[in-house]
Amino acid sequence: KSLKIKYLVYEATDACNSRCKHCNIWRIQPTANLLKPKDLERILSDDLFKKLKSVLITGGEPFLRSDLKEIITLIHKTRPKAEITLSTNALMPEAVLDVVNYTIVNEIPANIGVSLDGMEKQHDFIRGVEGNFKKADYLLQELVKLKKKYKDKMGLIIIGFTLSNLTVDNLAN
Repeated sequence: KSLKIKYLVYEATDACNSRCKHCNIWRIQPTANLLKPKDLERILSDDLFKKLKSVLITGGEPFLRSDLKEIITLIHKTRPKAEITLSTNALMPEAVLDVVNYTIVNEIPANIGVSLDGMEKQHDFIRGVEGNFKKADYLLQELVKLKKKYKDKMGLIIIGFTLSNLTVDNLAN
């Protein structure tokens, strides 16, 4: 049997606007030569991805990409049965909401994963950006409103949690 990929984690960028204590990606120079949407379309068109069930678009922070809508569109066009999940640190809530509205209007069901590693100051400390929790809270509230309004036209709202020695005690809170 030939290999068929079912699950794909696509690091759309290694650029990040967060300063997480558990990750050092923000300390490196971001990759300049990222996959272009047309390259991704060509790759996903290969029979290797014929059975693709799920694509997680992550980073860094994927919402830093100006062509994220095009990437989502090409993934959906090339592999329409694949579930798309977008991951975000919530530092750009308006950009996230813009992309979510785009997916709704274009009938591309997409899940949205929002990172939340603690409550308020704990989250801001772990993520290294003051005010990050407020932005995540705002984003989650707005996503819930959209989900209520558009139900099946929108995917799941997911809260992501990075388990580490910095966050393990936050599980009980």
